[in-house]
Amino acid sequence: MDYMHPPRRINFGSVYYSSRRTVRARRGDRSSKKGGIPTRGAIARPASFAALGALFLGAGAALGLPVSLCVFVASLCVSLSVETGGLRGGALACLAIGLLGLFLTGFNLIYLMPYLAFMGPHPIVSRRLARAGVRRLPAYLLMQLWYIAAIFASISASAAILSLNAYRAFLLRSVAWTSWVAFFFYSIGMERLTERIRPKLRIGAPRGGAAR
Repeated sequence: MDYMHPPRRINFGSVYYSSRRTVRARRGDRSSKKGGIPTRGAIARPASFAALGALFLGAGAALGLPVSLCVFVASLCVSLSVETGGLRGGALACLAIGLLGLFLTGFNLIYLMPYLAFMGPHPIVSRRLARAGVRRLPAYLLMQLWYIAAIFASISASAAILSLNAYRAFLLRSVAWTSWVAFFFYSIGMERLTERIRPKLRIGAPRGGAAR
């Protein structure tokens, strides 16, 4: 026995609490991987983005702002909700923006149709495809076809609801068929803005790739 160095006393209290922290951390990791209950921080940020997106839709409808601008901001809020809260947080934010937007716009379905048909669910579906291992080009083409179909359906429904004449309805449908150009700029703008905002929110690199 070394008499010059007496044995150290073990603080059983600190060992007990540190072991409990380790067990809780492991349980939290397991629950997050299995889709368990999200943490408070994972809910707070998507809720804030959902409120911002809904308020922007309501203010845009009240002030007469362009529909494309308001829907783009709402879609960006969903994308940031996916970044901060995962697929579940993004889905909750997308649903909350749609429901609150209905109330704030006075149940104006024509105004919200682009968001409900494509812009809202797009960041969630895009992240899901990335996690599933779908390559970038096929995912982009699939999103582009979905975008064109959604715009065409929205314009056709709006023409039917507003009882437009055949010529104006034809012009609107022609705009829908050429909307792939708008989708190109939309996808680039959404990706660039998300990449710029992510460091300010202290978000790491997304798992499964960025939204397309």
